[in-house]
Parts: sequence; C-alpha cells; structure tokens
Amino acid sequence: IRDFIKKYFTAVDKWLLFFCLSISTVGILCQYSLVESKQASTLQITERVALVQIIASLLGISAAIIISNIDYHFMTKLWKLYMPVSVFLVILTFFIGMQVDESIDDKAWLRLPFGLTFQPSEIAKFLFVFYLASVFRKRVDWKQFLTTAILSAGLVFLLVLQKDLGSALIFFMTYMVML
Repeated sequence: IRDFIKKYFTAVDKWLLFFCLSISTVGILCQYSLVESKQASTLQITERVALVQIIASLLGISAAIIISNIDYHFMTKLWKLYMPVSVFLVILTFFIGMQVDESIDDKAWLRLPFGLTFQPSEIAKFLFVFYLASVFRKRVDWKQFLTTAILSAGLVFLLVLQKDLGSALIFFMTYMVML
C-alpha cells in the first residue's frame, strides 16, 4: 500500500489535488459556519448536514483517486455496458424516484440503504464523457454523429421531464464541447 501511495503521489497532478482539497475544505467550513449561525434554523442546516458534507468530500476524493488509476481506454471500451445502465437508472427515477428537497421540484434521486440517496444523472455525467470519448476518438461519420446526437438529446429530454434542468444543461453543454 505504501508503494502504491508513493507511486500515486509522484504521478498525480498536485495542483489539481490541492484545489480539490481546498474547495472541499471551504465547502465544509461554510456549512459548519452556517450550523453555528443564527440562520441555521431558518435554513434547516444542522450538524448532520456538515457531517454529510465531510463524508461526501472524503468519498468523492477517494473515488477520484480510484478512478484516476483506471485506464480510460479500458473505460471507453465498456460504453455498451454502462450507458444502458445509466439511462435505465435515470428512467428508474420516474417510477421510484424521490424528492430530497421540498423547494426543488424534481424526483431525480434514488434511495439507497442506510437512508442514503444518490442522483443517477451524476454518475451518468462522467460515464457520458467516456462514451463520447470512445466515439469521438476516431473520425466520426454521419451514423455515429446521429447516434450520439440522439442519445444526448434523449438524456437531455429525460432530465427535462424530470425537471432536473441543471443536469440537462450540463449534458447538453458536455455534448457540444466534446463535439
């Protein structure tokens, strides 16, 4: 394990890691300061929210470290497996999706064990980038262009129906930038 950590930190983009850790720390400090403020009851911010932010930050950085060690060429080859699963999970939210915040009118979340929730579109975002990279790494013909355009439009349409306009915009912009 020590050799793996040493090898990882010699190859990692230290500035990127620094900025990720800094932004996560600022987010945690902001949430904790809200817990301690007089506005906490109005905003419904509790210590649990700050704790969840800490755990989510640690999990996110851990996931980033693990994912960064996976060869992206390998991931791009698996798009026929993960894209249908991603689309299925987004569609599943129409049937068993839940709303995590009363002020936001979307049911884009799925419940996991232990009271946890996750938004399938968040996983689909980075898998979508791998999918587009696998298609666009070669010269694209009209058939591939139409296939990616239809899949992208379908995902955007599903997210608009779900009233998750932020994710829909991210998918649209990701497609346009990668195109």
